[in-house]
Amino acid sequence: MSTKTSPLVEDEIDAPTQALVDRSIELAFAFIRADFRNPDALERHLPNHASLALIPDDDPELAEHAIQSGVRAVKRGKNMYFLHVTHDEDGALVVKWPKENPMSDEEDEEPQETDQGR
Repeated sequence: MSTKTSPLVEDEIDAPTQALVDRSIELAFAFIRADFRNPDALERHLPNHASLALIPDDDPELAEHAIQSGVRAVKRGKNMYFLHVTHDEDGALVVKWPKENPMSDEEDEEPQETDQGR
């Protein structure tokens, strides 16, 4: 008797620590607060029906976890949008949008920070 295997085998990753989960939740709430301050920015840039993976530039462990989780979701057939975020000088969360086209794959584009935190 043969065993069925899925062609979409998930990569093995360690379970997140409570501290990582807490930072992820904190980042999500900061993002929601920023979105309430400037809701049209996301409507113009994010694809419909895509799930969001926030990639913070100041927390490499959380960024790696978000990327791995997003890739696992893609392997399960989910549409994902990976969004780089940073903080401005006041500590408010800002989204790092590409200058022209948020869906562009051009590597030479410099990120443009769009004020999401005010």
